[in-house]
Amino acid sequence: MEHVTGFSRRLVGINYELRGALLKLAQEKEARGEPVEKLHIGNPAPFGFEPPAGVLEAISENLHDALGYSDSRGLPELRAEIAESFRNRGARDVSEDRIFVGNGVSELIATVLQAMLNPDDEVLVPAPDYPLWTAAIKLAGARAVPYVCDEAAGWLPDMDDIRAKTGLNTRAVVLINPNNPTGALYPRPLLEDLLTHAEAHGLAVLSDEIYSDITFDNLGFHPMSAVRHEMNSDATVLSFNGISKNFLAAGLRCGWVALQGCDAAISRLMDNMDILSALRLCANVPAMYGAIASLRIGSKASYISEAKERLEAQRAVAIDILSQSRGLSFSRPAGAFYVFPELDVEGLGMGDDDFCHRLLEEKNVLVMPGKAFNALDSRHFRMTFLPDAEAMKRVCTSILELVG
Repeated sequence: MEHVTGFSRRLVGINYELRGALLKLAQEKEARGEPVEKLHIGNPAPFGFEPPAGVLEAISENLHDALGYSDSRGLPELRAEIAESFRNRGARDVSEDRIFVGNGVSELIATVLQAMLNPDDEVLVPAPDYPLWTAAIKLAGARAVPYVCDEAAGWLPDMDDIRAKTGLNTRAVVLINPNNPTGALYPRPLLEDLLTHAEAHGLAVLSDEIYSDITFDNLGFHPMSAVRHEMNSDATVLSFNGISKNFLAAGLRCGWVALQGCDAAISRLMDNMDILSALRLCANVPAMYGAIASLRIGSKASYISEAKERLEAQRAVAIDILSQSRGLSFSRPAGAFYVFPELDVEGLGMGDDDFCHRLLEEKNVLVMPGKAFNALDSRHFRMTFLPDAEAMKRVCTSILELVG
């Protein structure tokens, strides 16, 4: 019998196309000397965005203290700053002893799901979603159940669909707010409705808030942790955040999760998270010193408003040019870095995958098809508006040349 080494059936069907086939085609073009405009991923640094002044200096100044392992949950002083940041936004009951720091939110999502789930468990995830969520649920041995986010309603979660899909095996519901890939920003009444439903059915709410400070049009962000506290809810809420997007430092890989809930509901979960955290020893210690500085400096500095001003201008360019198209339509993004247009598939004679391949081949522009985000149809694509205004004009004009 032939034995095949290195093949795990757990990875069959795992979707993470953001670094998949289209990116490889783009890299092949670059290797041939062809410049490619890469708008496929939300990575601020290559577009000239920088973290707050003082963050890199804090890392440098603390390097001698960062050479050893830290507590598996993260540096105590960082967890104290994180807890304070939650309390400043209305979540008065968040404490540092219920905070875990990881190598980015991505690691913590996997940690939480492995600590929480068993075979046959189900987790409700938005459709479309950020694909890490669906992949991590599958890798934890459970099943991701997509719920509808209604494009006609600005991509807001459909509570009727969430109620209909909540079953005996449902353990949690995922929120991504502000949303990636759609740019939707969730209103307070929706969050209250979802929290009430979660509490009634014993579901944990997993709230991915990595873009919490990236909102536009003077619209406010409502942290689920604060909504829970103000409603005096007993629901279990896990809130994920970090420095990758709000503090424009994706490469430092530092994120955190704060847990809220009654002791009986989360003590075993935290025990399991402690085991998994200890197995990887600790998060990146130099990055944690950078995160401390981010939280201390960022709330007082003008950099957030300056970054948002630039993003808002670039978003305006995308909205202005793409609005002229007869071949696509889109909801105005209220948060995050992305536009998620819908293609006129029937009129164009091509769906999301064909469009993205043609845009790359003919215009040297890399964007991602909706299927990369587990969209329920083949009509959408995602592009970031991180490039400067001139680059956005070039890219959006190229899209118009392709779709009309």
